[in-house]
Amino acid sequence: MLNISKEDFLANKYRCYGEQNPDIMNSPFWNYMVKSRVSVWEACQQFAMDGERFNDAIWCFDRFGSSETTLADGRKILIGGEHEDFYDDDFCIYNDVTVFDGDNNFTIYGYPKHVFPPTDFHTATLVDNTIYIIGDLSYRSERSFTETPLYALDTLSFKIKGIKTQGDKPGWIHNHEAIYLEKENLIYLSGCLISYQRDDKEILAANTGDYYLDLSLMKWSRVKVNHHM
Repeated sequence: MLNISKEDFLANKYRCYGEQNPDIMNSPFWNYMVKSRVSVWEACQQFAMDGERFNDAIWCFDRFGSSETTLADGRKILIGGEHEDFYDDDFCIYNDVTVFDGDNNFTIYGYPKHVFPPTDFHTATLVDNTIYIIGDLSYRSERSFTETPLYALDTLSFKIKGIKTQGDKPGWIHNHEAIYLEKENLIYLSGCLISYQRDDKEILAANTGDYYLDLSLMKWSRVKVNHHM
């Protein structure tokens, strides 16, 4: 059985955004979902509510498309991700950050949507005390095809800020890989999927060109182009 009451479940069952940057989200139901990693169906079944219809997706930590970054002190940082596919009632993309301290303790940080939107299938690259969050699949209505999402998470304060960039941007990328080249102070991206628009239709394609982001200038450059849109 869940180690929470049905009242806790009903009071905290939905995703909500933080009001501060960051905002500690201390909900008994959310905390249980992090500890147990059960699906929404399993959680609802515990209260014989698996056949109920809800107004929104139930909050869940059983996700894919999230990132996990290990800090030098052993803490693990999990960012965003989604639960279920877009056609499911419990489909939800998250914008929270969960910090595990290595002793079975954790903190969930929430953020206002305008500060850090729901993010999935991104990369998280640690550089000193900053995690650079690059790319996003996101909800279809939230995609801006000419932009490349970039956010910086401060691992000391856990504040997040959006970063404006210049140069030859990769576009609306996701499902890519990123590595930090310390000597050059660059983040190198490869293996991207890119969403773009053609004739008012959204196209998803493999972007075989590699890119790098110069962190000194916050400027994108394209390395090679093998894909013709």
